[in-house]
Amino acid sequence: MCAGQLVGGGQVFGAARIEDARLFRSRRWLRAEIRGLDLLDPATTSTIESGYPGTCAYYLFLEDRAGRIVSEQYVARSLRRELWEIRYLLEDPDGARTFPGLAVADSAICHLPSCAVCPVTRLRSGEEYRLVVMIDVRPVGPDDRRHFSGYLTHGPGLDNEDEQVNLGAMLTRVFGTPQESERVVRHVGPFIRVADLPEEP
Repeated sequence: MCAGQLVGGGQVFGAARIEDARLFRSRRWLRAEIRGLDLLDPATTSTIESGYPGTCAYYLFLEDRAGRIVSEQYVARSLRRELWEIRYLLEDPDGARTFPGLAVADSAICHLPSCAVCPVTRLRSGEEYRLVVMIDVRPVGPDDRRHFSGYLTHGPGLDNEDEQVNLGAMLTRVFGTPQESERVVRHVGPFIRVADLPEEP
């Protein structure tokens, strides 16, 4: 288990859970490391094996004692099998990586090693804050692509396979009522002071 600030309690669906979530300081940023476990449910795994992507959407926000959201971040990671190459492709804002098998790809999509949550300058040294993490995992097959058509954005020169989900719109809808979706894993961390967090390069 990583050293640092652990998340306290939360909700799970099936065997899925957030095993570890911690905050740390890195230069000018407050960052988070998240480790999930068993996030890929059978439906999402089946979709991935068929060559369509499964999406793991992370929503992190920092709130103060008054319940005000100080900062929030969305991170989407998609995983799909490249049928002709017999390998798995993981794509996220940091780029793309390939894996020879589903088990190692599953482990990678469940680990968010460093997410910038908030500039340290936005936080007051004497106040306490806590990290809230929600993760939604779902298959994104042909029907879902059409269903999410209103949330897709297109860049110049991109074809349909390069469509990108507009996370701000989609995740607001998904996470706005997490109690309505058993697929959302939610954990809430304890209140901490920034000065008490470890600093890493």
